[in-house]
Amino acid sequence: PLRRHADAALTDPADSARGVPCINVWIRQLELQSFRNIAKATLELGERVNFLHGANGAGKTAVLESVHVLARGRSFRSLQTADLI
Repeated sequence: PLRRHADAALTDPADSARGVPCINVWIRQLELQSFRNIAKATLELGERVNFLHGANGAGKTAVLESVHVLARGRSFRSLQTADLI
């Protein structure tokens, strides 16, 4: 069954079995400006696995949240867009 909660997959996993094409998207570069605690940053991402590491409050979750906002059009942390700035 298709999941309907906030972290649900965008497509039904059974789609591939029915011949529905799956769309994969890769982010090669991510530019952030005035997003949460990140004043300005440019990240060059690899083709495979990318690791984020840093001290508490360094912005690791903000980077992940920015990708979520890019993909879903909303934050997983706040309903208010103004909170992101």
